[in-house]
Amino acid sequence: MSIKYLPNTLSFLRLLLVIPFIFFFLSAKFKITFAIFIIAALTDALDGWIARYFNCQTQFGLIIDPLADKILIVSCFVLLGYHQVLPLWIVVIVLTRDLAITFGAFISLYVLKKPHPLYPSLLSKLNTFLQLLLILSCLSHLTYYHLPPSYLHFLETLVTLTTVSSFLHYLWVWRQELNIKR
Repeated sequence: MSIKYLPNTLSFLRLLLVIPFIFFFLSAKFKITFAIFIIAALTDALDGWIARYFNCQTQFGLIIDPLADKILIVSCFVLLGYHQVLPLWIVVIVLTRDLAITFGAFISLYVLKKPHPLYPSLLSKLNTFLQLLLILSCLSHLTYYHLPPSYLHFLETLVTLTTVSSFLHYLWVWRQELNIKR
């Protein structure tokens, strides 16, 4: 396989890893779930680095990478909310933002005929990092260490603030895009 296709292959692998992640989480096999999440997170870091370093970004990669991220993160939040590790309100906030962004990307690609979806802002990347850290902390809490509630609450607060802020930022950017199109 050419290096050109490796980032997309890794993104697709991350998408496929959601299935065993959900299965093992619902089976309460949290050590396996934790390992699958680590592998999925590593594929996320690796695919982006390879695509940039070897200059092999593709149009398909612009779609599959964020889609795989969103499906993994949303699945994690829903499962952690279902298992009552995370409060329902944070699950709703994350789901609302990610569904809106996915819908906005769909509108951008297929209705406005933009050649590519919006690139993630620095705030959005920070939000994704904090979401992944919160998920990792929650899985670690379930699997290995009972983390202090104050630590988890602090991360929940940071995730909430960056999730809402990045959502508002995307709304502002979309509004600017619509004003330009008129």
